[in-house]
Amino acid sequence: MRTKRLPGLMASVLAVLLAAAGASAAQGAAALGKVRIATLAPGSVGCPQMSANAAFHKGFQDLGYDPPPVIEFRCFAETAELPRLVAETIASKPPLVVVWGTTAAVRMLHEGAPSLPIVFVNFGDPVGAGLVESLSRPGGKITGISNATDELLAKRVEILREALPRASRLGVLLNASSPVQQDRLRATQLAARSVNLDARAYSALSASDLASAFAAMKSDGMDAVVLLPDIFFYVNREQVSGLARRFRIPLMSYTTAYVDVGGLFVYAPNLDDMSYRAATYVDKILKGSNPSEMPVELPAVFDFVVNARTAREMGVSLPTSILLRATRVID
Repeated sequence: MRTKRLPGLMASVLAVLLAAAGASAAQGAAALGKVRIATLAPGSVGCPQMSANAAFHKGFQDLGYDPPPVIEFRCFAETAELPRLVAETIASKPPLVVVWGTTAAVRMLHEGAPSLPIVFVNFGDPVGAGLVESLSRPGGKITGISNATDELLAKRVEILREALPRASRLGVLLNASSPVQQDRLRATQLAARSVNLDARAYSALSASDLASAFAAMKSDGMDAVVLLPDIFFYVNREQVSGLARRFRIPLMSYTTAYVDVGGLFVYAPNLDDMSYRAATYVDKILKGSNPSEMPVELPAVFDFVVNARTAREMGVSLPTSILLRATRVID
């Protein structure tokens, strides 16, 4: 009889242990008390995007933080603002800093405070940027969630080829003053050649350059434009999306913020999911984990969004296959 009752007994014991573990985790988060977290993100409105902000908070809620952490957002509309904001952040002596999508901010923070833990979110190539030794073992005070940029660049070109089967010329809009942009340009041009697209580079270094760049693309007969990830473009996303519509050049961008203001396509990691997962990094570091031993994660969820309203406005007919592949269609 005892043998028959053993599985039930083991199940009961397991249930008690799991409940105790869950309670211990919640108590551990609560025991930290009122936690203060410093952050840096591009954009003057929705910094980061409002849904990502909410997802970040939700991550702490699900980890059992009570009271919730105090999150100090510092936003920048231009890279020129970073030195001041970085200095303010370091002076506030936070336990760590979370940075959304900018190599420059991570580098400045690390140079100004080498012992300060940094968690990055939606970041390009941390190994190539020299900020971590490897994805599996970062080896320093910096870790987080990368956005696997090269693979995404190729995927964006592939989607454009399917969406615009008659296209032959692809404009690549970049900020040539950024060192990482040249590597991204080469990766995009390589991807374009593999699908028989002639990819040409167009640079914009300031807001006043954007109109000239789009006018040049129109004059050169570009059938579409892919936008390389850069803070400068993000903070000017309404102008970029508006110019693409004005010159009737289908725009493929790298974050849903562009399609929300009229851009045509975006294929990108889901920012909300990455922001939610970032809370776990913060939690582990606050409880004593060493960032050097916390592997950099890659995106798990992706968005492919099509702005059908913009397509109609521009006179672009989209294949049914593209609309069926989209995770969201703006109509």
